[in-house]
Amino acid sequence: ILPKSKFIVVMREPLSMLYSLFWFTCTRFNQPVPSREAQLKGPDIFHERIVAKIRHINSCLTVFPLVKCMVESRTFPEPFHPLMPECGETKMYKALYYVHIQKWLSVIPRERFLFLTMEELSGHLNQTINRVWKFIGVNSFDIKESDENKQLQRAVDYKNDPRLAMRNDTRELLKTFLHPYNQMLADLLNDRKYLWN
Repeated sequence: ILPKSKFIVVMREPLSMLYSLFWFTCTRFNQPVPSREAQLKGPDIFHERIVAKIRHINSCLTVFPLVKCMVESRTFPEPFHPLMPECGETKMYKALYYVHIQKWLSVIPRERFLFLTMEELSGHLNQTINRVWKFIGVNSFDIKESDENKQLQRAVDYKNDPRLAMRNDTRELLKTFLHPYNQMLADLLNDRKYLWN
């Protein structure tokens, strides 16, 4: 890898990322937006698929190391649901940030990385962008935030319709499953913000 290259890694709180990705996979590539009936079943379908994915990964971990199980989980079929036959994917391997970053840090020096969270970027845009400018050696300047930047249109508005919110039992299941990996990430990067408490 180029010796002077620098890497900026932005991670989103894993539960939010997984649920957002679940809905995103239903609206990409000009795919028709799921019916309202399907949308209302979305939280249950997500739960069913997360349970299956966690069960698969935990079963795999009894025999194989984490990296192999993470790769294996990419090809594990999603439980079929007639209302969402081709969408609503649960890409659990993407939420295991520790595995990816640990691998990168095994070959690239830590000082060539700037690790950020999506929450920092969205909550403190100018402050975070100035950290980026400093990291890459560019003079800083402020970015003007506009209402356009803040108001993203979603085909499925799961954030503003409480009926589409992630189920609490799904949230607790994911928190429990992801906690050890988030702890390893926090330890690796020496930063407790990656516990996402």
